[in-house]
Amino acid sequence: MKDFPSNSHFKPDFIANCIALNPLWKQNNGDRINSWMDSFSYSFINVEAGTDLSKVSETLRQIFQDNINWENLPRPVLVPLRDIHFTTGLLFELEAPGDKAHLYIFGSIGLLIMGMACINYMNLATARSIRRSREVGLRKTLGINKITLIIQFIGESLLMTVLALVLALILVALFLPSFNGLTVKNFSVLSILQAESLYLLIGAVVAVGIFAGSYPAFYLSSFRPAEVLKGKLVADRAPENFRKILVVIQISITLLLLMGTYAIHDQLVFIDRMKLSEFKDQIITVRLGSVATDKIPLYKQLARQDPSIQEISVGPHFPRRENFGNMQRSLNFRQLEKANLSWDQADVDFDFPSMFRLEFLAGRNFSLGNPADTSAVILNEAAVKELGITPEKALGLQAEDIAYYEKNGEMVPVKTKHQVIGVVADFSYASARKAIEPLVISGQSKGAEMMYIKMQGKEFPKTIDRLMSSWKQIYPATPFQFWFMDEEFGRLYQTERQMAEVFKYLAFIAMLIACLGLFGLASFTAEQKTKEIGIRKVLGASSLQVLLMLTSRYVKLTLISFAIGIPISFVVIRSWMETFVYKTDMAYWLYLWACIMILAVTLITVGIESLRAARANPADSIRHE
Repeated sequence: MKDFPSNSHFKPDFIANCIALNPLWKQNNGDRINSWMDSFSYSFINVEAGTDLSKVSETLRQIFQDNINWENLPRPVLVPLRDIHFTTGLLFELEAPGDKAHLYIFGSIGLLIMGMACINYMNLATARSIRRSREVGLRKTLGINKITLIIQFIGESLLMTVLALVLALILVALFLPSFNGLTVKNFSVLSILQAESLYLLIGAVVAVGIFAGSYPAFYLSSFRPAEVLKGKLVADRAPENFRKILVVIQISITLLLLMGTYAIHDQLVFIDRMKLSEFKDQIITVRLGSVATDKIPLYKQLARQDPSIQEISVGPHFPRRENFGNMQRSLNFRQLEKANLSWDQADVDFDFPSMFRLEFLAGRNFSLGNPADTSAVILNEAAVKELGITPEKALGLQAEDIAYYEKNGEMVPVKTKHQVIGVVADFSYASARKAIEPLVISGQSKGAEMMYIKMQGKEFPKTIDRLMSSWKQIYPATPFQFWFMDEEFGRLYQTERQMAEVFKYLAFIAMLIACLGLFGLASFTAEQKTKEIGIRKVLGASSLQVLLMLTSRYVKLTLISFAIGIPISFVVIRSWMETFVYKTDMAYWLYLWACIMILAVTLITVGIESLRAARANPADSIRHE
């Protein structure tokens, strides 16, 4: 390739952008890009700050066209290096790109849990307002103004937040190794001590301290000293109603997190039952690399002598992850006047459809007794739908495959005809987030990338040792690189599995915070009603009646929370499910189960303290001041 022109926009001392290929290269050029992409996937270009990237892109397009002799090349995409992690749709990436949606999800959950903690502080601070009313009255009598009191109460809140930050940093240091294992990251305590992280923590402390202490500060500072000191302060219903609203919000958040955990778990179970993943924990994938394909039948024959081996097949690298290369071919169906169809093609052997239990809608499987089937193909349901015909009418059609190979510096098209012998039901060979695309399954396994070996029994390590021994007999110079197929699915849905684990812990933390807040409120309520409880018991009320009186208000608030939280969680979960093309139906009984669990935990939390108050000696209660 030619050097860049001396008058171009490229400078040697400013790394700013990374070049990757536009998805249109994949869509418009099919096989023509493969041989070139094998040796060139990414190029890092030094670009002067403030450069017009459209001009750089046009320069690159012209260079590619002049050197590779391709016509009508689309313009390459320039991706800023800082954005490469979240840029999707590019070919041959080193790893699957990140998803900003997950940042927003976990960030929102963190804010919700932090909000629950603030709610607890507001609840308990306003609940104890009568206890502090005399302090406020006395301070105002001595000349302390309202602004000073507000600053004092907010300062108390900030002090509590700083102490919480110190405790949080200690917990982070203790649990960071477990967190790294869960998220497959490598964070250290020093990551938190960086300047940006410290600024964020300081800002969070100030924001949380002010937010949590604002309502108690304004409420407590508004007491009138004359009424307070005379003991005439009657608590109005405003703080009580405010506390009820906060309790409802808290329980609704807990329900949302709990339902989110259930939803992610159900979707992962649904994915595990899809085709290809049905036997994933029994199948190992062996990388073929550059091994001689003509010796594969010999290895299969040798490996099948082991009674622990059920089936062996070869095919593409399944499941396809987003950062894999494309499998597309350009096809013509001249009988239907369909031309230049860019479809995925899977080069497999005759055992592949039976090994993965593909369901035939019409036609037949490849036949071992029919060598002509090496040029036959099987279509999936999506391909037949795109042709606009029924599966039965697809049988016998001629599919013309157009592949491009380099010859004397030019890309030369080579056409091959294949007969359609069968149609299978759609099966997901990539992420469940993507719609199943038209697929051509070719019985010509020369282009196969992987070997799939299905085992039975429980002694897999011994079976794999025997497979390795057989491999060394056939391919002594090639390493036996293998992994279980469930590991590949684990990488494909790694983010979802991590989300499921994180949601589980977050739901537990949210429920714990909610229980602590409810326990504190129940304790305060029982204390405030000590004299009332004593009088009721003297008048003949039983401990059970007193217990029901104390817990009924929280049951009502919990039911209101369910009425609010269920619709919100339904909308949020449905929005997340919409990111999958293939998804499970959310079981409605899970909402009932989540509500019963939260209600039970609420009753236990509130009931423990309420029962203590209900069983107290009425004589002691009446004397209580």
